[in-house]
Amino acid sequence: MRRVLLLLVGSIALCSCAAATPQVAVTVPVVECPAPPRPELPGLDPASPLDSPTNIEAIMLRDDIMRGYIRGLESCVECYRAQAGAGHD
Repeated sequence: MRRVLLLLVGSIALCSCAAATPQVAVTVPVVECPAPPRPELPGLDPASPLDSPTNIEAIMLRDDIMRGYIRGLESCVECYRAQAGAGHD
């Protein structure tokens, strides 16, 4: 029994000495990329049918606004991607 206890203590001591060191996280400083503000979209007229000229015009205007907003978000993502790609050279 004493031999087993010594073997157990010895194996614990050896295993604790061979413990792997934790990996160090490397952080890369990034510049904040400008993101567009969330746009205010024009509302639809609930009293008119969806295909009325007033609502069609509002839908087309909303579409133009959203396309511009999406382009701004994509340029923000590309800005961050360019910074991340520059850190891996």
